[in-house]
Amino acid sequence: NTYPMVYYHLGAYLSLAGQQAESEQVLQKASRLPLDLCFPYGEESVEVLRLAIAKNAGDATACYLLGNALADHQHTEAVKYWQMASQLNPDVAIIYRNIAYIQANHQHNLTDALTHIMKAISLDPSEPRYFSEANLYMSYESFTPQQLSGFLTQYGKMGKDMTDIQLMEAKLSIFNGRY
Repeated sequence: NTYPMVYYHLGAYLSLAGQQAESEQVLQKASRLPLDLCFPYGEESVEVLRLAIAKNAGDATACYLLGNALADHQHTEAVKYWQMASQLNPDVAIIYRNIAYIQANHQHNLTDALTHIMKAISLDPSEPRYFSEANLYMSYESFTPQQLSGFLTQYGKMGKDMTDIQLMEAKLSIFNGRY
């Protein structure tokens, strides 16, 4: 099985059973598994992930997953754990995207949301969702044509095949009288 949550739960149960060495081995394995399609849910997962972090504060995967588990109802706590994950593993784009999403849509902090979504784009320019969300946040902020042009200068080549970038370029061309 390659789902970290399976191993985080197993590690917690081994810990409760007094099998600390086995628990730590399983939790270490969980911390190294891919994050793809792993969606922690519910209070039991929150408790298991908190235990994993208590046993290993350097577990970026547990921090990231705990942020995901808290994101629906505890936005500030979710961002706190994602920020911890980003400090431990600064090269994971989805962490910055998640922070940006909460900042833009729940905390109404568009300046920081834009900073984080731009970081996500710079780490993974192949993800269309990041460009789409950046476009949305820029529209929330009422970016001027000059600001949009600056964005395109910096990130346009990365997302040249993305529909949102192509539409942004078309809007700027029309605005500038280049049909």
